[in-house]
Amino acid sequence: MKALKTVPIQVTSKNLPIVIPVVQSDSGRSIEFVISDMAIPAEATAVLYVLKKDLNKGLINCAINNNTVTVNLTTDTLAVAGIVRCQIKVISGDDVVTTFEFALDVQGSIFDDSAAESGNEFSALIEALQKVNNLVSGVKGDAESNYRTGQINLTPANLGAAPISHASAATTYGIGTTANYGHCMTINNLTATAHENGKALGAYQGAVLKESIDALQASLNALPKFISGTVVLTISGTAGVLFTLAQLRTMFGTTEFGTNNITTVIANGDGDASSAPIMQQPDYGVMEYGLGLAQHTGR
Repeated sequence: MKALKTVPIQVTSKNLPIVIPVVQSDSGRSIEFVISDMAIPAEATAVLYVLKKDLNKGLINCAINNNTVTVNLTTDTLAVAGIVRCQIKVISGDDVVTTFEFALDVQGSIFDDSAAESGNEFSALIEALQKVNNLVSGVKGDAESNYRTGQINLTPANLGAAPISHASAATTYGIGTTANYGHCMTINNLTATAHENGKALGAYQGAVLKESIDALQASLNALPKFISGTVVLTISGTAGVLFTLAQLRTMFGTTEFGTNNITTVIANGDGDASSAPIMQQPDYGVMEYGLGLAQHTGR
């Protein structure tokens, strides 16, 4: 059973004060406020804020149907005879619209209902907390298999996250000293000469190192390379031996051997001293002479 009253109301203009007569301590009264100058979105919510004569306050949830806001007046709202100041707040996302103030004129009742005592009433807040409590039946970290209720302390291990810090004496964490390496700072620095705790070379530097190594390898591959290994020529005593280019090419196994690759050797006659090679391109070979043996090491 509800005693329903319909009241037109506007939010863009203030007309004559609205005063709605009600009876003290009633619990079956509802009021429909029809807002005529604003469209209310379907997802909007509304609450009624009241300030009673004894300065106790209340916050009551309202129902919305199209542009009609309905509030069920509670016994606590009507507990004290006198004027109850009211405003309705409509909320949609970040938008909030509040009505101009209106009043409930609570008429005293001859019935002595001592059970109805005035106090602060926040039923809207209580209902919201109950909804949250019903939604959250338990908490589970990503690394956990079961939900937990009550007072819950979530740790990085529960969430499957890296710890803020941890101690380790393993050499893989540094220079074998115990230190915290829960989080590691990556650095792009190829010139550091000493270990720094908590810092590791960034992955990008791997590409930098590879590029440098590849460039060095390419440079080595580009160096002139005619002869590899060692060719030993035996010369009798201290006599000089003359070879043609064709003979040298045969001895060194290359057709690319030319005049630029010829080394002139000057050595002591007793064969006891190393020779002093004279060559036009010394990068290609070294000649040594001693004990009747001439040796050419080519590249």
